[in-house]
Amino acid sequence: MNNELLAIGGIVGIIIFLAVVWYMKRLEYKRYKNDTLYDAQWLWDWQGRNIVGLWCYCPTCKGALSFDDTLCKTTSKLGEKITYLIFTHCDSGQVAQIKGGDRRYVLNLVQREILRKTQTKISVLQKDKNEP
Repeated sequence: MNNELLAIGGIVGIIIFLAVVWYMKRLEYKRYKNDTLYDAQWLWDWQGRNIVGLWCYCPTCKGALSFDDTLCKTTSKLGEKITYLIFTHCDSGQVAQIKGGDRRYVLNLVQREILRKTQTKISVLQKDKNEP
């Protein structure tokens, strides 16, 4: 009877340990909350598997950047659509420029890059785990 309880307790302990390890590995991507993309510092948070609160910040003073997408509204040519990331409270001025679309385009572009990097990291982790 004592040996049976000890064996059951050991098995339950191992199962709990493996579940915790699996859960921690699964949520490893949620620790990825900032990166430098397109010459600006980007910060965000996770809500489930969705990115929330995505915004860019000045790499010099860490203040929130603003977007100037005026050129996007004045031209219909995709190559001429430029959004500028600017900050006026320090000497940085224009931090970056991104071609292709307006502010929504830029936020979408950055979000896709974050998700791509997350998926790549998850794939590498799974590949490493499966190798002998």
